[in-house]
Amino acid sequence: MRWKEILIGAAMTLMVTVIGGLLVYKFTQTSNINREESLFYDVDKQVAFEGASNNVSIGSAKIANTGGQAAKNVTAVFKILDSNFMEFKANSSSGGDQSTKISDDKKTVMLSVKSLLPGEIINTAFLLSKEAKVDVQLRSDNSIGKAGQTYRVENTKKDKINRFLGDFVPLLIVMTMLPLLFIIKYIRNSAYGYSKNNVGFVLLHSGLNKEANEILNAAVRNGEGGSLAISNYALTLAINNNIVDAQKYIVAAGFLARGKLDRAVIKFNFAIISFLGGNEKITIQYLNESIQLSKREILNYCKYSVHIKDIMNKCNDVKTLIESA
Repeated sequence: MRWKEILIGAAMTLMVTVIGGLLVYKFTQTSNINREESLFYDVDKQVAFEGASNNVSIGSAKIANTGGQAAKNVTAVFKILDSNFMEFKANSSSGGDQSTKISDDKKTVMLSVKSLLPGEIINTAFLLSKEAKVDVQLRSDNSIGKAGQTYRVENTKKDKINRFLGDFVPLLIVMTMLPLLFIIKYIRNSAYGYSKNNVGFVLLHSGLNKEANEILNAAVRNGEGGSLAISNYALTLAINNNIVDAQKYIVAAGFLARGKLDRAVIKFNFAIISFLGGNEKITIQYLNESIQLSKREILNYCKYSVHIKDIMNKCNDVKTLIESA
């Protein structure tokens, strides 16, 4: 790919994106803004992990003010019956202050916000001792929150124009962004093999655990590689017979997992860790779940990983699962 073509493609993408954004801004300005607070909450589906010695579940929830006026003294109470809160973290989309308190019996968390601004979202993440339903009670000085969308939708009198722009502008932007996507792919492919996580992963599954451990340890300590680096480092610990710490790191990796591939790699590594810990049943379960999440990538990893090959030689059920996938 020549640099002239790259620059032209990038310029076209930038121009259309700016024009499209200006059109959307011009024609979707609201003339009737909701001047009252409007509180909503949304609880996401949990991700459960069943280890050899413990079970945990990772979940998240959002609370938001979708109205046009700040909500004062907002309180959100999170309750569970059949589990315990092990960790609970919260952060605001606008950087505002909030406080959390876990009850002595670990069944309740109270989140308090002095002022929740219009459009502000509080993102929460929690770790449970096992998967369980989380009930939420949300209120402020002037209103009671309810389950629903946590992003703002403003009314406008130009519905026909909005529908046209909603259909046409995104399509135009997507079509003109194709050159940019090729550019990004070209750049990523040319530098892909140089990240610490990728180098460590290749060495790890080639049987060079000592070298992989050193590289991945450095990546984790420097905050590089995200959930993938943490889960790969966890596997190096398990290979060194440190199953307890390996399980802690693999659970921590789940907090940062975002896409299907991240979750698939975590399950893939957790399967190997479970086998090293003597739990073949969990190994088969996690390996199957990882294949379902990202079949092409995981089967490719299975093809080259010395650890998977060793497991296949020792466990016919794993061999059957991979060969029949």
